[in-house]
Amino acid sequence: MEQQNQLAATVLETGAAGLGSAATLKLLEKEPGAGSAFGKEAWSLWKTHFGDQALELASALRAGQPELFTRRVRWHRSAFAAREVPETLLLSAMRALREVVQEELPPQSAGTAISCLDAAINDFESAPEETPQTMLDTAIPAHRIAARYVEAVLDGDARAAMKLVLDAVAAGTLDTRSACLDVLVPAQQEFGLRWHLGKLGIAEEHLGTATTQRLLTLLTAAAERPVVNGKTVVVAGVAGDPHDMGVRLLADFLELAGWNNICLGGDVPPGEIARAVHVFGADLLVLSATLGRHIERVKETIAALGSREDDAVKVLVGGHAFTGSGDLWRTVGADGYGRSADEAVSLARDLVGLNAAES
Repeated sequence: MEQQNQLAATVLETGAAGLGSAATLKLLEKEPGAGSAFGKEAWSLWKTHFGDQALELASALRAGQPELFTRRVRWHRSAFAAREVPETLLLSAMRALREVVQEELPPQSAGTAISCLDAAINDFESAPEETPQTMLDTAIPAHRIAARYVEAVLDGDARAAMKLVLDAVAAGTLDTRSACLDVLVPAQQEFGLRWHLGKLGIAEEHLGTATTQRLLTLLTAAAERPVVNGKTVVVAGVAGDPHDMGVRLLADFLELAGWNNICLGGDVPPGEIARAVHVFGADLLVLSATLGRHIERVKETIAALGSREDDAVKVLVGGHAFTGSGDLWRTVGADGYGRSADEAVSLARDLVGLNAAES
């Protein structure tokens, strides 16, 4: 079964573009509404959607966790619902992809992929997950600041948005940790949610991320210098994953906790990450993955480190791709998984023996 999964995943990965075209053609022939719902860009949007779905399906098969694919389809269901696109259209799209996969994959490996698709299709029988309308609770003082920060950014006044948070830190209303975790993290989640709900375009969402990155730099630069712990950490997003907000936030938190921080940002090839670990003599490598399709890149990056029998470097993973995935982090060869920035910082200390040394 494992060999069949790997074969199916390889075919899906190498043929994602072709599968996307075939599934788009099949869908538009059967569902005229699939074209009218998206106008002139319908072909391109559906082809991209199907290609992405093929890659997500491949990742679920490689990991041996079909639920990863079902979870991703649920995300699409909520996005469609937010944009008032009939869920029946997405269901038709899933069935079109199933037909193409059954036609194109080798018979000996198609079964596992079809089972994975069937699980996602059957999941449509359950009610879609309710999507919150906001990530901010204005009963929480820090969230009130976050709400004002979000609105200032979306008004196009990034300087005023940053000043709002910096002034709160200078006045003692917030410390650096709270400014990051209790203001900027929920603010970023709010930008992401509004994009998911179709309330923001890509430009506005990118503006929010860029402003938060600038503010993080200012906050960490102004923070009181920590007592160094003598350990070096390399933090990176894996190849193909350009989402680096979480990477930079965690890198800054580790620096504030006394680590020598080597932040490589997002979308870094496995060999270059391994090289950085060697060049800087890292004690810990932190890898981030956002989507299921990035999980295999995590595995490749850890493998690029070579033999780790001497435990010269520990590996900690995080990111949305691992959320709700059980012990997937063990499968890729990591030593730990951080569900939040705070948890990751504590676990990082455990992995290199800092907490044990202090006890």
